[in-house]
Amino acid sequence: IRHRTLMIPTDEYSQSIIVSKGFHIVPMSWIQELKFKISPIWDGKQGHRGHRYINNAVSLAAHELLQRGFSVLCQDVDFVWFRDPIPWLDELGNDKDILMTLAPRWNAMGPLNTGFTYIRSNRRTRIFMESLVNLLPIKSWSDQILMNTLIRHYKFRQVSVLILPQ
Repeated sequence: IRHRTLMIPTDEYSQSIIVSKGFHIVPMSWIQELKFKISPIWDGKQGHRGHRYINNAVSLAAHELLQRGFSVLCQDVDFVWFRDPIPWLDELGNDKDILMTLAPRWNAMGPLNTGFTYIRSNRRTRIFMESLVNLLPIKSWSDQILMNTLIRHYKFRQVSVLILPQ
């Protein structure tokens, strides 16, 4: 799975571990363009600058890969795989564009949880992600609110979404 996994480190220590394990990385030069430092220590707030901008970087990387014809699995660091999830995702949602976990909320934060998102590369998802990336500069603190708001828009009713079983 290492040959098709791209990781986005945010500090030198994490980068050294990721590289030593044989994973591909996004070079850390993107961080130098930020006007602040991303702390490797999470302060418990979802919307703090580090979390928000890491999620932006993930969205930008996913967009680039989708545009090049690759399907993409984006996940938070608290997910653990015991085996490659891609075959299961491909079988489970072979007729769906986006597969996501449930955020059991019925406000702007739900029902889709961006913590585990599998996006197939096709015309619909490429347009969807292009729109999402274009909105990143004006989004609030939450990528999840942006994703849920955009997927509800009537122009994206053709994008088929499957909420993954627990």
